[in-house]
Amino acid sequence: MPIPATARPWSAPPPSARLPAGGELAALIRGLDGAATPLGPPAAWPGCLRATVDLLLAARAQIVLFWGPDYVALYNDAYAPTIGAKHPRALGRPARENWSELWDDLEPLLRGVRETGETFHAHDRPFYIERHGYGETVHFDVSYSAVRDAEGAVGGVLCIVSETTERVRSEQRQAFRLALQDRLRHLSDPGAVMATVVELLGRHLGADRVGYGEVQPDGETVILHTCWTDGVAPLTGAWPLDGFGVETIARQRCGQTQACADIAEDPDQDPAVWAAIETRAYASVPLIRGGRLAATLFVNFRAPHRWTAEEVALVEEVAARTWAEVERARVERQQELILGELNHRVKNILATVQGIAVTTLKGTADDPRRFVTHFNARLKTLARAHDMLTARHWEPAGIESTIRAALSPWLESNRAVRLAISDAARTVAVSPRQAQALVLAFHELATNAVKYGALAVPGGSVSIRCETGPGRRVRLHWAEAGGPPLAGPPARRGFGTRLLERGLAGDLGAESEVTLRFAPAGLRAEIAFLPERISRWEMAADTAEDAGA
Repeated sequence: MPIPATARPWSAPPPSARLPAGGELAALIRGLDGAATPLGPPAAWPGCLRATVDLLLAARAQIVLFWGPDYVALYNDAYAPTIGAKHPRALGRPARENWSELWDDLEPLLRGVRETGETFHAHDRPFYIERHGYGETVHFDVSYSAVRDAEGAVGGVLCIVSETTERVRSEQRQAFRLALQDRLRHLSDPGAVMATVVELLGRHLGADRVGYGEVQPDGETVILHTCWTDGVAPLTGAWPLDGFGVETIARQRCGQTQACADIAEDPDQDPAVWAAIETRAYASVPLIRGGRLAATLFVNFRAPHRWTAEEVALVEEVAARTWAEVERARVERQQELILGELNHRVKNILATVQGIAVTTLKGTADDPRRFVTHFNARLKTLARAHDMLTARHWEPAGIESTIRAALSPWLESNRAVRLAISDAARTVAVSPRQAQALVLAFHELATNAVKYGALAVPGGSVSIRCETGPGRRVRLHWAEAGGPPLAGPPARRGFGTRLLERGLAGDLGAESEVTLRFAPAGLRAEIAFLPERISRWEMAADTAEDAGA
């Protein structure tokens, strides 16, 4: 652009236009080497450019001027910190050289103002910039307006900006907290709480992976449970803790949060381990319980990531809140299950007692004393079953302990009752429902043997054998010997017979079989069924679902 011959030398402004004393940028601009900038020496700049530079240097606002078709940058002291390490090399140079990482975003905005003369403005406008040796997204309030030359054409673009990055990030963190609080408010399942936390945290941070792991009792292994990912493989299952850095884990055992911006710069880490899981940066917050490392919340990035103090503090805050929310959810879930279990158990007990009473009454209606005797004996048997299950917290019970609970009065006082259980059968556990049914059934078999069968006479004996078959199917064999000869099935079916023939198979579940053979040598009973691996919590949950239906 030609410079008018009458242009007043910029180096000798009138007193009213002199630059503020001590301004770093004023001194740098005065000292610009004309050969090092496309604008030439400042003394030869056109009046409109000199006047605009005078204006921005005196301003307290953050201002940068992009002049000419090359958008040569001139800025003031307030603006310099916003470009970090780009200053001072960006001064007097085409913008493309020093804003290359965001040029595809910035250039169309500047060109739009230069070509149309219309102002562009935006609030909290995001820009990706590399100003401190790493990339980051920053935010500015911006107003880009045209500066016209002596001929009225647009000579440059004056950009008045105000960095709002910290305010925007603070607002984003607060919005994240509110969203997290809202999402967690109605969750009662610990797994759902953790899944929600890792997803929201990952999305907020722009991470590639966020997960949660529980350290096992050995203190050397972590089981990674919940994991949210974005473009990388999830981490689940068992992992050796020290594989993530011996010193790093040692610090976490002491309760210290660890944050690494770049694995390649951490001598404690094995790059191959982290490369295998596509991670270059991470943060990990430990949970200490009882003086030991119990769990960890981790965040992974596949590229280096410069952690800010605010980010690390937020991850720690989320971790602390997550532990509290998970414990709250576990307590609430446990309370729900306990109430469901109590409801289920009371209903079962009432139904069982009612069934025992009705069936006992049918066989003893003409003799109240017999009714009381038989009814009390059966209630005591039911109580033994409940004592056994309560001792096991209503979790699945071993088949051997179940049979011994049913036959304890006879096993303790009568050597004629022999119990043989195979090694394979000793490892079998049955559900509380099956255990209760078996205790009642074996009580009736033993009572019948004492009254009418092998245990009613000296020299009689009972043999109980338990074994497993294909698919862990359990087979129980009851065989009496040495008792009164049997002429066939009894003419009248009592409580015990009805319980065995009609009720037991239903209580033992699908595919169960109950066979009674009244052989001359003595009663033979065969019971076959598949063990149900169901705990008290699952029963309670089923009961709750049934009630909801």
